Amino acid sequence: MEIGNKVENVHSVDGQFMGIMYFNNFMFNNFLKYYSKYKTANGINLSNNIESTHFLNHLIKSGFKISTLDYEGYFMELDDNKDLNLIRKTLTI
Repeated sequence: MEIGNKVENVHSVDGQFMGIMYFNNFMFNNFLKYYSKYKTANGINLSNNIESTHFLNHLIKSGFKISTLDYEGYFMELDDNKDLNLIRKTLTI
């Protein structure tokens, strides 16, 4: 399993990362330990952004167990005001 890498064949794709993650308390503590080690190993300080897919791929390669959830419902990405305005136009709020 891998995530966030360039796709050579679209038919080999099993899913898409939607940016939603769930951790129980124990796993979240482990996640934070891996995150701290990752930042230190890559010279990342608090002012740097980390690509979530790159970090998740690092976790997978490090043996961190990641599960997925199949979802076929409606989904929209919300990153900025442009996205918010599109959602407001699309949905009845």
